[in-house]
Amino acid sequence: HMTTYKFEVLAPHAEKALDMFLQFFVAPLFTESGTGREVNAVDSENSKNLTADGRRRLQIFKALCDPDHYYSKFSTGNAKTLPTEERLTYVRDAL
Repeated sequence: HMTTYKFEVLAPHAEKALDMFLQFFVAPLFTESGTGREVNAVDSENSKNLTADGRRRLQIFKALCDPDHYYSKFSTGNAKTLPTEERLTYVRDAL
């Protein structure tokens, strides 16, 4: 299972942009307010997708797939599937 990140940047700014992007992985902030906003953003996006016909078709296709295959799993997230504040605190403290 993998996540692909894509972005566009003008060539003269590529090195600086790549360094800024890599900092998200090298030294993530995981601030309390930031993680809370991200959980809310993911939940909001998932809510928006519930009525999108393309996402509904995708969920039907996933339901028909082999349940042991990773593709059949829930692929976005919502406030119920993401870590609780207690778990997020543990992650922030560990980092």
